[in-house]
Amino acid sequence: MTDAIASVLGPKQGPLLFQLPPNFKKDVSRLSAFLSYIGKRAQLTFEFRHASWYDEEVYACLREHGCPLCAADMDEEPIAEIVPTADPPAATSRMMPLLTMKPLTV
Repeated sequence: MTDAIASVLGPKQGPLLFQLPPNFKKDVSRLSAFLSYIGKRAQLTFEFRHASWYDEEVYACLREHGCPLCAADMDEEPIAEIVPTADPPAATSRMMPLLTMKPLTV
């Protein structure tokens, strides 16, 4: 399905946001398998809503696949730490209801 969406949008496509539910705990093997499956066919970004995802193992997996981490500010909890996981460094931030992707100065 992601392939179909990406092919329709063509060069106008930005990153596809995958927002995981708050009860979905860290599963790095599943994340890595999904990112390997997608490969370079689409640019993805992930917003994790369970605290278990925010660790170096997950960041390393995102870096390996060049996938930026989305930091969301939804007034529910403190905004996630901005960690560069893409090359070139990019930050994806989401402030209800907007999604923006900007170069990250490190």
